[in-house]
Amino acid sequence: MPPNLALIVFSGYVIWAIRKEGRLGDYTSPAVWLPVLWFGVVASRPVSYWFGSDFGGTSVEEGSPLDRAVFLALILVGSAVLVKRRVRIGAFLIDYPLLAVFYGYCLVSLLWSDFPAVAFKRLVKEAGSLVMILVLLSDRFPRQAIARLFFRLFTILVPFSVLLVKYYPDLGRSYNRWTWQVSISGVSSGKNGLGCICFLAIMYFCWAWRSGATWTRVPERSRPSLIFALNSLFASWLLMKADSATSLVCAIVGSLLFFGLTSKTGIQHFKTIEIAVLIAFPLVAFVEIFFGFSELFVKALGRDMSLTTRTDLWPLLLSIHNAPVLGVGYESFWIGERLDQVWEVYKGLNQAHNGYLELFLNTGLVGVGLFGAFLVSSLLSMRFRLLRGKDSFVALSLAGCLMIIVYNFTEASFARLSLPWLCFLVFMSIRGEDGAHRGDAD
Repeated sequence: MPPNLALIVFSGYVIWAIRKEGRLGDYTSPAVWLPVLWFGVVASRPVSYWFGSDFGGTSVEEGSPLDRAVFLALILVGSAVLVKRRVRIGAFLIDYPLLAVFYGYCLVSLLWSDFPAVAFKRLVKEAGSLVMILVLLSDRFPRQAIARLFFRLFTILVPFSVLLVKYYPDLGRSYNRWTWQVSISGVSSGKNGLGCICFLAIMYFCWAWRSGATWTRVPERSRPSLIFALNSLFASWLLMKADSATSLVCAIVGSLLFFGLTSKTGIQHFKTIEIAVLIAFPLVAFVEIFFGFSELFVKALGRDMSLTTRTDLWPLLLSIHNAPVLGVGYESFWIGERLDQVWEVYKGLNQAHNGYLELFLNTGLVGVGLFGAFLVSSLLSMRFRLLRGKDSFVALSLAGCLMIIVYNFTEASFARLSLPWLCFLVFMSIRGEDGAHRGDAD
């Protein structure tokens, strides 16, 4: 198929799918498109790249003026929506006090950052993510708004990734900076980003198949099952081609966990499963110490024991880091002299490839402790909501959050502008059908 014809076909499919979804119910606000745009920009490459500008702007510190303008515009429009709805932001902070304390510490850490202006800009973008979450939660039907967000997001990102990989290889493929082998990236900036999009999409479509997605009021025969099937096939094909081992494991384990949590047997024996997991951890540690379990597992994934240079990178980062208690300041490690030192060995890297190490580098032991308390609190809250009643949405949230926690062992996405972190915030905020943060409806 010629590329131009493929562009028309895939664009037509995406438009048809979104229009079909729109005709099945208009009970959510049009403002849902704001989070769709925000999540889409974060998950794909910078807007400046698509318009032919420099990928990262003039420098790491300055960034791209076009990207800043896009983010600022979305934040301002999202804030206007919240003002119109008279959203009680105080109620949100009360509901998530540990998250508020962590972000408060990130704000205070700008005082000792070497680049406070740059770090402040990044924190403003992070605040923009919270604005988008509140736009969803303040909708008249928050759960349907969240489901609609995921449907539109993945119906756009996944098919267009297939289009770029198959018909526009100059855009959809790249060379691995370490092995110089061809890898696919789709709409994302790399294979790991594409793998993350696919594993989250697969988990969403598992939930959509299981629950009927946003169309709880629509007869089963009218639901867009064909769209679910095509998008699931697209995402699975991309995930296999991307060769992202972490995302592949998360997709498989996360999907199995979701189906287990929504089955009658899984709910009945939930506490037994918890005990089994707690017992399994020391057993796995024993097997690792005496039999080298991780070496066999990593080789089975087609990788070497360095996890593709990650374990060589981590000691280097720790040797450069000199602020173990407080950190160097929010999102301030990968700037200036520290970045130059890393790039002398690993040119082009801009993250630690471990979310927990990344938090330690930027916010120190204090930040890691606060964030760890937030994670534990979020998981316990989701566990309580799941045990309180059979709820496939909460099951998706719990399974998704657990897989994002696993994902961060090899990729850094916590507390920064990234698709996994945005999804984590959405998952942990899912509550009852009525929502907790609604103001006036649109």
